[in-house]
Amino acid sequence: MKVYKNAWFDRFARKQDISDTALRDAITRADNGLIAADLGGGVIKQRVARRGQGQSGGFRTLVLYQAKERAVFVYGFAKSDRDNIDAEELSAFRQAAAQVLALSETQLAQLVERGQFVEVNPMAKDKDMIHDKVQAYRVERSYRSEALASIHETMLALHDIGAIGKQTLREFDASCLAPIEPMTPQRIRALREREKLSQPVFALYMNVTRNLVSDWERGVKKPGGAALRLLTLIEKQGIEVLN
Repeated sequence: MKVYKNAWFDRFARKQDISDTALRDAITRADNGLIAADLGGGVIKQRVARRGQGQSGGFRTLVLYQAKERAVFVYGFAKSDRDNIDAEELSAFRQAAAQVLALSETQLAQLVERGQFVEVNPMAKDKDMIHDKVQAYRVERSYRSEALASIHETMLALHDIGAIGKQTLREFDASCLAPIEPMTPQRIRALREREKLSQPVFALYMNVTRNLVSDWERGVKKPGGAALRLLTLIEKQGIEVLN
């Protein structure tokens, strides 16, 4: 039985001091039929104790689960923070389970190498290098919820290793990413001027043509997709975020 944490859950477990032993115990209970809630589609909810405390004072975790074969911890929360995930989040978890539980051993090894999956092993010491890989991989995005952020980050990793295609990733984009407010021509120009950049230099930062920046500022064309997300990121954090 292979047990993993995705990158989001690895960060969560470190922050909350959840041991690999506690995670292994949770999956052992599941394999013995002691599941807190079977949410269908390869998703279960399992309780995990805080270190030195009982399960009642611990955390609720969402696990992509195939009995006796594979388990991936993907999301966790304290009962005091929320009662449960909603229907939209559950749908995304079920869709993710179909993809993750079908991964080959080679693909799983690739995800572990990239730091996107971490094998749960009570006998091994934590490796800071794995945590560093995960942090370097993260990209600034806005999500509908923290639960959906955990799923989308994993789907990005699956796309990077070729386990899912662009169309599948776009479907997860639509369900997980928060809509971004359109930018008016005046707002784009004000942003460029705030950063004290000419149109040609701003275009270089954006990896677009100078004419396209001019079209945005005159309202001839509207930025969308990756360009709109990049403009929003620059507005929040400044042009130095691209350096």
